[in-house]
Amino acid sequence: MITRVEATNFRCLVLVGPNSSAKSAFLDVIGFIGDLVSLGLKGALAERTDNFYDLVWGREGASFSLSIEAQMPPRGPDAGNCPTIRYEVRVDGSR
Repeated sequence: MITRVEATNFRCLVLVGPNSSAKSAFLDVIGFIGDLVSLGLKGALAERTDNFYDLVWGREGASFSLSIEAQMPPRGPDAGNCPTIRYEVRVDGSR
């Protein structure tokens, strides 16, 4: 189960709001991390834009960071002690 999602300088994040208020950007954090793992950095970027700066908050700055935490599903006799995993990535467009 996903327990935490963090994004720094990634697009514009507003979960509840009118049309075009970036609700989809929140979900794209999870999608981007999934594509990053399966397609690699170039593939994950290509799925979203031709211009890296479209993914940076306000199109200013040169990087963004994403992380996701999840609790592992319970298994076996230690089912009450489920570890948490965390995946973090920082993408720097200036390189």
